[in-house]
Amino acid sequence: MGWGANSWLRITNESTFGTYNSGGTATWLRLVGDTAFNGMPEPQRKELFSADGGNTPVQNISSRMKVGGKLRTPLYPTQASVILGAATTLTSNDLTSYTIDHYDSFEAVRYLGCKIQGLDLSCSSESDEGIIMLDIDWVMQKFSSVTLAQPAFSVFPTENPYVHKESKGGLTIGGSTRTLYNMFKMSLKNKLAATFDEDTYISNLTYVGRTFDFSTNFQYTSATDRTNYEGQSGQVCSIVFTKASPAHTMTLDWKSSVRYTQRQRYTPLGDVARQELSFRSFFDATATTDFSFSTT
Repeated sequence: MGWGANSWLRITNESTFGTYNSGGTATWLRLVGDTAFNGMPEPQRKELFSADGGNTPVQNISSRMKVGGKLRTPLYPTQASVILGAATTLTSNDLTSYTIDHYDSFEAVRYLGCKIQGLDLSCSSESDEGIIMLDIDWVMQKFSSVTLAQPAFSVFPTENPYVHKESKGGLTIGGSTRTLYNMFKMSLKNKLAATFDEDTYISNLTYVGRTFDFSTNFQYTSATDRTNYEGQSGQVCSIVFTKASPAHTMTLDWKSSVRYTQRQRYTPLGDVARQELSFRSFFDATATTDFSFSTT
């Protein structure tokens, strides 16, 4: 019988899409919470309803296989560059592919040709000590069985993950440093063209664009955001997380073409007034990108 606490996962960058790179850089990701990774092959099905069967299903056609999965893990400073790079860095206008090896307490499975389709980075002062959590949506080419020995505890990060309070003084909206916010969330959606052609599994998984959205929730203290939201002019936006010991920093920079997409105001009887703001990053012609990050 399997036991969820007896499971582990690593990612390894590939040199060739869909081929395990034995010389690649392996990163072991900490699995936190129930079903922290749910990689699964999904047969593509077409049921045929036919008159000769009285308009009931008479045949099931399945000739292709999609593979995908979601991964949840804390964001550690020593792994931030690897994960953010996997989700956002383009080389020759494409994302790097990865091999995921996962032991789920029952069997070990190798997923090849994995790219990040979506990444949500979120933290809140209201829960879990403000730990930054990553929810990563992977698309994969194919899978196979593999032998994966239990890793030594030393392969996992020894420092604490980033937390919400480490962004204090580091959030910039419209070129001004902002304070009194109780949450932050970034949502990246990569557009990946998965083509099957004549294969059972996808033959290519090609990056064809992306969107960056983020949101936060301020105490309502001025009308600045209302006028910026109504004006819809480009804004300079970034956030910096700074960990004192051991010393690490992470900067997320949406350049100068961010637009407000939504504004909601809350005036509870028993709490402070707040406004939740949502933003989208647009391509910045001067910076020649919509987003960049740096870690130290």
